[in-house]
Amino acid sequence: PTYSSRNSAKKATLCIKTRNSISTTSNDQLKKIRHFVAFLGQQYESGSVVPKNYKLALAWYRQAVRNGYVAAYEDSARVLDKGGYHLE
Repeated sequence: PTYSSRNSAKKATLCIKTRNSISTTSNDQLKKIRHFVAFLGQQYESGSVVPKNYKLALAWYRQAVRNGYVAAYEDSARVLDKGGYHLE
């Protein structure tokens, strides 16, 4: 199968938006979603799979933090250290 960051991002966003209404979602599944959201941020930061975009990387890291993935705090700080909102 081919990798599609757009489809993966949509799926991750849908899972995050609906996580509170899905009572059957296990903690393990939520943990995987949090990791995946942070992974999307890493891909946008590095530019290895998708075009490099620090603003999107920061957005995905923030989403991961909001959803309880504490390690994304460091990732967010690294991107902000590079220039924050003034990034291209």
